[in-house]
Amino acid sequence: LGKAMLFGPHRHNFTEETEGLQEQQAVIQVDDYQFLQSKLADLLQDNSKKQVLGERARQFMQQNSDILDKYIAEIQTYCQLPDE
Repeated sequence: LGKAMLFGPHRHNFTEETEGLQEQQAVIQVDDYQFLQSKLADLLQDNSKKQVLGERARQFMQQNSDILDKYIAEIQTYCQLPDE
C-alpha cells in the first residue's frame, strides 16, 4: 500500500521478509518504546521520509509478489488446504 512500516524485535515468523525489506531500506526496526516513539515522531514530521519508506516497501512487495504463494505451498506441506 506504499506506507512506511516499523516493526519490533520479534520477527522470527517473518525473518526472510524483514531482512529483504531492511536490505532495501524500506522499513525501520525498533527495539523499545523510546525508539518507537522517536521514529514515529520523526516520520510524522517528515513527509518525504515517510513517502520514501513507503515507496521502497511497495517496490519490494511488487518484486516479491509470490510471497503468498510461498506461504501457501509451505502450509500445504503440513496440511491439505481445500481447493478454491
